[in-house]
Amino acid sequence: MALAQRKREIVRLLLAGHSTRSAARKLDISDGSAKVHRQHIYQRLEVSSQSQLFRLFLDQVALVYRQHGG
Repeated sequence: MALAQRKREIVRLLLAGHSTRSAARKLDISDGSAKVHRQHIYQRLEVSSQSQLFRLFLDQVALVYRQHGG
């Protein structure tokens, strides 16, 4: 499922271990904007936590690995 550029940036930072607040600082946006982005990401990807987001990421990595002969 494709995400807009800003949401991909938020996901990248969350997967790197940043909090919503830390991601906001890195992207020079308000904490509230980062929180809304995070909520939209979770809704779109049908997850409810950072750990579920990480699990989804790992599942996608495994899928790509298997598709490329891993």
